[in-house]
Amino acid sequence: MSQTIVASVMTTPPITVPAQATVREALAILESLALRHLPVIDDQHRLLGVVSERELHSLYSSRIELTVDAPLLARAALGRHVSLVMIKDPVSIEAEAPLRDAIEKMLQTHLSALPVLRDGIVVGVLSYVDVLRAFHRLL
Repeated sequence: MSQTIVASVMTTPPITVPAQATVREALAILESLALRHLPVIDDQHRLLGVVSERELHSLYSSRIELTVDAPLLARAALGRHVSLVMIKDPVSIEAEAPLRDAIEKMLQTHLSALPVLRDGIVVGVLSYVDVLRAFHRLL
């Protein structure tokens, strides 16, 4: 396991969303595929940011429920581009990095998934489930 690289256990192909996608579109992808995170990419598949289901839901639920104009505000929030609400400069890992390094990053940052890059291009996603699967194979 100490020689294992991220590319050998990551999920591919990565499910991503373009920066111009709306919050509504991103939520539909997340919910239909039972995902919690989506890398946000540009036209060349370079990583721009990450959106999470929790953050997207909080955009239109926490602030809107207390207002009279809730339906109007919810529609406006759902129509925003993900590039406006994404986490910029997200933590990521290189595909050829040792799995140990990825696990350390995940533990230090309390993240459950990392976008995986090769030459700046998103080539996969490494989630805690991928890590657990790798360990399970060793048992």
